[in-house]
Amino acid sequence: MSNNTPRFDLVDIAKVLQKRSRFILITTLASTIVGAVLHFALPKKYEATTELFVANPLYTDRSNIFRNRNAEFINYFGNEDDIDKVIAMAESDLARKTILDKQDLAKVYGLDTSKKEDRMKLAGIFKKGFKVTRTEYQGMRMSYTDKDPVIAANVANEAVAVTESMYKDFYNQLKKNVVQSLNKKITETDSAINALSGTLTTAPAGSVQAQTITATKDQLIIDRSKDVSLLNEFNTGLGNGEMSLLRVISSASPATEPKGLGLTYTLIACMLIGAFFSSVWVLIRSYFKMLTSVER
Repeated sequence: MSNNTPRFDLVDIAKVLQKRSRFILITTLASTIVGAVLHFALPKKYEATTELFVANPLYTDRSNIFRNRNAEFINYFGNEDDIDKVIAMAESDLARKTILDKQDLAKVYGLDTSKKEDRMKLAGIFKKGFKVTRTEYQGMRMSYTDKDPVIAANVANEAVAVTESMYKDFYNQLKKNVVQSLNKKITETDSAINALSGTLTTAPAGSVQAQTITATKDQLIIDRSKDVSLLNEFNTGLGNGEMSLLRVISSASPATEPKGLGLTYTLIACMLIGAFFSSVWVLIRSYFKMLTSVER
């Protein structure tokens, strides 16, 4: 039985490439020129990045600020779950809307937010340009890409500020709920103390009634002092700028170079791609041509 499969080894490959070297060279040159044209024709985009760490929110808890027991070791840095929560907040619709409003990006991109189509387009632009990732050292990286390097830096920094506000407000709101309940309880206690004081003036001195009212009033005063102490504790850290939960280690600044490979690497990449695909095309074409000739 004869073998009709044509021989196509390294020697044949080298001969084919040498024979069609002009075609390969022209294709490589053409792809390089196309790469250069695209590099200068396509709009440049700039990426601004900020890096940060998430603090452990337990350090803002009253039990660790006003501890009445031995100090416990608590990691200063937030764990993976804390980072996941921050990422979820940074990518939320509320965060996006707040950033868009504060940076007035609708005006920057020439869109009318009163139109649904423009609102969807604005959201798409932001979603495409904004990225939130975690780093290998349990940190976070927020970045924004735009044609204007200043806008990119402003949006990236604004994203950190908005996320910090949302993340901190989550814990602060829980404290504020307790503060509201304590204030209500203190007001009720004050009313009860005032009522007992009025009743005490009409009770016979030294009577059981007077002693009962006095004891009850004294206990209410003690309870009120405890509630006031708790109120002061829960109010701690609620002010602006207190107990920051995100620590920025590298703020975003306007990029000086556009995002991408750059002209030199773009030309090299296009040249290699052109040479590779033109060589593959030549070899495949030559091989099938040999198969056809054998079959005949």
